[in-house]
Amino acid sequence: MEEKFDVVIAGAGASGLMCAWQCGRQSKKVLVMEKNETAGKKILASGNGRCNFSNLRMRTSCYHGEKEKIDKILEAFPADKAIEQMEEIGIFHKERDGYLYPYTGQAVTVRDFLVNACKRCGVQFLFETKVAKVVHKNNEFTIWAKGGVKVKADVLVLATPVYFYGISAQMKTFIDRTYPIWQ
Repeated sequence: MEEKFDVVIAGAGASGLMCAWQCGRQSKKVLVMEKNETAGKKILASGNGRCNFSNLRMRTSCYHGEKEKIDKILEAFPADKAIEQMEEIGIFHKERDGYLYPYTGQAVTVRDFLVNACKRCGVQFLFETKVAKVVHKNNEFTIWAKGGVKVKADVLVLATPVYFYGISAQMKTFIDRTYPIWQ
């Protein structure tokens, strides 16, 4: 496979799926590469299998990291925005002690609805595909994965702990910029 995409996303967890859906709904040609055999494996374990997808009491002090960046993220994507987007793909919520869960109380609802929302937008998936090498040249990424997969993309999103892919040192100069994908 050597195909060109607007966006390639490494990782089909919650962040990767949300990113894929956001890009797909903007008519971008999107490929999600996931090392596991299915998407959203960790989603199923979150919230003891109930998947609290947001929190009404999000504050900078709840997170580790650079406070200024965290403030910007929380300001750009408050809980009401998460609720709005979840409802847009068909997930209604219930609240318990400030935590937001899918109305079904099952994490599988969140995973399945996110995957299906991506598929409705034309997002493509490659499972059991681990990124092995990335080259950025002439404003284009070339991504190689185990099993002979080679794709090109205008944008590469690392929606996974970078060290799993062993490309953190290689990508160091590109990781210092992050951009919100929601409008």
